[in-house]
Amino acid sequence: MVILEKIKKTYAGKKNFTVALNDVSLMLPDKGLIFIVGKSGCGKTTLLNILGGLDTFDSGRMICQGVDTSRFLDKDWDKYRNSYVGFVFQENNLLEEYNVFDNIQIATDFQNVQNSEDRIISSLKFVGLEDYASRKIGELSGGQKQRVAIARALAKNSKLLLADEPTGSLDSAMGREIFDLLKELSKNQLVVVVTHDLSSAQEYGDQIIEMTDGQVVDVAKHGEIVEDANRTFETEKSVLKPKMCMRLSTKAFKKTPIRLIVLILLSMFGFSLMIGALKFATWQPYDLQHKVLAREKEVVLSLSPEVIDLGGGQMREEVKHFTVQQFEEFAEKYDGANVVGVADYVEEYNNQGLFGQLTDRQRLYFNEHFNGIAFLSENDFKAYGFELLAGSFPNDSWGEYDVAVSEYLYEIYTLTGFTYNGLEEIKINSYNDLIGKQFGGMYGNKYTIRGVINTFFDKAEFENIKKYALGYSDDYSLEWSKEFNVYAQKGFHNLMFRSPKYKGSLNDYSYIIMKYYQDVFNKTDLIYKVFHDDEYVFCDYYSQILKYQSTQTQRVGGIMLGISIVTILFAVVLFANFIAVSIQDKSRQIGILRAIGATKRQISAIFIVQNTIIAVVVFVLSCILVKFAIMPILLLLGTTTEFPFPWYELKVVDYFILLGTIVITSILASLVPLIKLSKKTPRELMTK
Repeated sequence: MVILEKIKKTYAGKKNFTVALNDVSLMLPDKGLIFIVGKSGCGKTTLLNILGGLDTFDSGRMICQGVDTSRFLDKDWDKYRNSYVGFVFQENNLLEEYNVFDNIQIATDFQNVQNSEDRIISSLKFVGLEDYASRKIGELSGGQKQRVAIARALAKNSKLLLADEPTGSLDSAMGREIFDLLKELSKNQLVVVVTHDLSSAQEYGDQIIEMTDGQVVDVAKHGEIVEDANRTFETEKSVLKPKMCMRLSTKAFKKTPIRLIVLILLSMFGFSLMIGALKFATWQPYDLQHKVLAREKEVVLSLSPEVIDLGGGQMREEVKHFTVQQFEEFAEKYDGANVVGVADYVEEYNNQGLFGQLTDRQRLYFNEHFNGIAFLSENDFKAYGFELLAGSFPNDSWGEYDVAVSEYLYEIYTLTGFTYNGLEEIKINSYNDLIGKQFGGMYGNKYTIRGVINTFFDKAEFENIKKYALGYSDDYSLEWSKEFNVYAQKGFHNLMFRSPKYKGSLNDYSYIIMKYYQDVFNKTDLIYKVFHDDEYVFCDYYSQILKYQSTQTQRVGGIMLGISIVTILFAVVLFANFIAVSIQDKSRQIGILRAIGATKRQISAIFIVQNTIIAVVVFVLSCILVKFAIMPILLLLGTTTEFPFPWYELKVVDYFILLGTIVITSILASLVPLIKLSKKTPRELMTK
């Protein structure tokens, strides 16, 4: 039994208030067919909406099976609509995107009915549509749609069926069929019908309630009114199954594919630009150096205590050296890195044995003099993986002026020839051709070559250099020139190797060569000392350029940071607009879902899942775009031509930042429209 006590409902207009119900009091039985009649605007539909929990009342009480609903919260009304009420509207309020079977199953799924297929088919048989289960709603006639709405209410096993003008758009014959069905249903449940058809109300109704100006003016009983003393008020909260949530979420994509594609493309571009700009804005001076070292796992570095003016890239000032004590302390601290000290080679006029003088063109790539002296044992060579190509490694049997040279110098000798003892001019065709040969003595000491060492310089690039240096090609490359200057400045490739037993007379070292291991140096502060304290300077070409480039990127960091903020805001607006428009387009569908049992949270979950799917797609596409387009473009625009690494590899943490930003953006963008949605009643959503 449903009891209404002095129910009042007022609607606020732009300039005045409309009293829809004014102190309405009624007592409705548990079973029977009840008609509410009256002129348009008298409050019939408002009364029906309040009975169904589609709208709220301002004052009074509604008691259902002894339970006072005036204290119901939103979740209680959701349970009430889900468990207790079924609706049949003039416009049927079916979900056009689904077929007949699915429209009914959505309602039973909210009730968490297991194996509901038999119940659905049974309800369709009752309304004569058992052969229409797979039909789309748009393929049905008006009467058939009303039958589906009745089948939906029947499958829900509702106690109260509410019908608002169910035959208003049907012809008289079809209208009678609908009333026959409602009459049959009223034998087991209460059916309340709002209609203008007074003759049908008198023919079918067990009770007729007449309304005028928001008040009940007459209650006439025409049939038997049944009370069920055993009926109790029992409700259950609705359940949103993952499968149904996914279906409801993805249906929106098919309805607005163009808008969805535009959202994805613009968001993808915005987020990609954001993460690329953010990388530029947050780079630290040592990031690039550390990235290269971490990527290579094991590299050879040259380290100097010199102060290098990076403004011009080449100029040095205030030349410093490692003392022997400093070198030993450094070697002990970085134990395992195979630290090697390089002494200055001061005999600059001591020709290295070149037979022909280098032309200006050749000097761009080939060096005429040793860059320094290293005192290495055979074990040192093996630690760096170097190979003996001819002769022997430096050892204690060598004299003070016995030396080994690198394969790089051998390659130059094959081009220029060799002046043996300063007199005999010979061609060099094999490694052994150099063994025993002497050079120097013009202004300094005379040295004897005892070994040729493979230090693994880049032979492929060297071949390109030879083509230009010898005039075989006019393809000049500044990058090749800069790269091979490394061999002439710092590193192993242009050193004179001597026996370790003669290094005791040294006073200092011009620079240190060390073998970098990631697991060793991650535990040290070397990178910090180089880039923050300026205690050491990486003096090989790549390290100088990397540090210089890091400084360059910092100069545009502020601009890039601004770009990243703008692109994030841009993406938020895009997502918010998409959700707002989606809600506006689907307000009626949302109202229908609320009417058949969905909660506010479940509706929000549907849109959140929808946005999450979009966010994942945007994330995947953004990863591709930022890796293959955005970062290369930014590097092209924001780096120097000397930058030796045209590709910047984003780290795993960068992708997590991108994913987190996209997900958080989609959630934040959902909040405002979903909060607005939660404030509307199902009646407001369906009539918007």
